[in-house]
Amino acid sequence: PLLSEDLKHMVVGERMSEGYLMYRDIVDETPPIPAFLYWILAELFGRSMGAYFLLSGLLVFLQAILFRMMINKNEVFYEKGDIPALMYAIGIFICFDFLSLTPSLIALTFVLPAFNGMFRHIKSGINEGDMFATGLFFGLSFLSHQAAILFFFCAFFSILISKKTSLKYFMLLIVGFFFPVIGIATFFFLADGFNQFFNYFLVNFNLLVPQTYEVDLKTILIIIAPTVFFNIIGVMVALGYRRYIIYQIISQRILVISYLVILVGLMLMFKSPAENFLLLLPFVAYFNTHFFMIFGKGGFGGFVLALYLGYSLRIIYSYLPVPYLEADFLNY
Repeated sequence: PLLSEDLKHMVVGERMSEGYLMYRDIVDETPPIPAFLYWILAELFGRSMGAYFLLSGLLVFLQAILFRMMINKNEVFYEKGDIPALMYAIGIFICFDFLSLTPSLIALTFVLPAFNGMFRHIKSGINEGDMFATGLFFGLSFLSHQAAILFFFCAFFSILISKKTSLKYFMLLIVGFFFPVIGIATFFFLADGFNQFFNYFLVNFNLLVPQTYEVDLKTILIIIAPTVFFNIIGVMVALGYRRYIIYQIISQRILVISYLVILVGLMLMFKSPAENFLLLLPFVAYFNTHFFMIFGKGGFGGFVLALYLGYSLRIIYSYLPVPYLEADFLNY
């Protein structure tokens, strides 16, 4: 179905294609990078929802590959494999909103390479250019979704407490973060729209906004129950498994702390429609991977994985006519 957020994104793209400037002429809080992407889609495809879903699917595929590379190349687990990419792909089906081309989904495209740079630095150190690039990716993720700034803070303090790093590297990280932000701000200043950019995006954090949900808590718990179960077991395994080396233990503790910080930050500091919680997907996929790597060997693991995949895919099939199954049963 066409969600209200999908419709808003298409309208923003249409207005920009008609020559109106974001924030100065269009009163909306959509971040600049997604707004630019919606403008390109409006120019090329008009109101084609298929184009939006095709691009979101390509982004999910790309992110799953990036997530797999990040986990395997940095040796976060004691063995390498394709399970991280599979868990990332399955995680996108937890909620129907996750399938849309939202700012959260676009922000994750930049968060993953940024976290990859953080892990590389913690593991073996990276050069000055790579540290600047890591900050640059965090800046681009912030320009895609305001809440992504939480990832930057988590990465900054993770590097600070886990590895002896010179002040020069922290300065490069900070400069890299602000470089694209200042570039976009300069563009709006020259276009006579800086004040609107400042008000509608830079300081529009919606602090302590009362949360409203279209579904009751019971339904939400039913939707997320399997994922929460696998994540709890995965966190316990990550903190208690004995086969990991010191670097892997440090990485796991950083991810646990970052998971909790970003979860609390999303609940308290930002408006919380379902798509915002998509930012937790890398952590969800990571701890799901822990579960299936330890307990998912052999036929039992395949059986549990099939159940989990079927449970997640039900949200797609609940909107399609499926023979011999009641629509109310699937929707529930």
